[in-house]
Amino acid sequence: MKAKKIYSEEIIEIMRGTPKFIIRWGITVFLIFCLTFLIASCFISYPETLKSEVILIEEKNDTSVLYYYAQCFVPEIFMGKMKSDLNVTIKMDAYSFYEYGCIKGKIDTVIFDNEINRFIAVIKLPNGLNTNFHKTLPFHQQMKGTAEIIIRKRRIISFMFPRLEYLLKKQ
Repeated sequence: MKAKKIYSEEIIEIMRGTPKFIIRWGITVFLIFCLTFLIASCFISYPETLKSEVILIEEKNDTSVLYYYAQCFVPEIFMGKMKSDLNVTIKMDAYSFYEYGCIKGKIDTVIFDNEINRFIAVIKLPNGLNTNFHKTLPFHQQMKGTAEIIIRKRRIISFMFPRLEYLLKKQ
């Protein structure tokens, strides 16, 4: 003998197909989410950065005052975007970023080295080897680290539609 299955009318309607109000609300919520994301991406900025290996160098000037600077290699593709006074964050390999922090600097000049056939950015360190955690790192000749050069701040929408930004600037 077969057992009869008894369902309510709502269950039978759902089993026949998805109710239209669920589809309408789903599409409405999805469109609201997409519009909110697009509007937010027009206002939220995100930095365009270049990461490069960096070497710290110590020098004395004529009055025997020590000052520090760093050198990093710049790929040719970024040469059109490089200029003086760009902010740089340096994380040293020998000192944990989480414990010691990072060193702040600014691009001083960008030069071309004929011997190695590469562009070199000279980074001045106005605070010396003081980190953002207020610790002073001891200097070792040719100390290596990673430089993160903040080239410019861009809106998130310009990352999604780069051609749109170009067209808007052109007009």
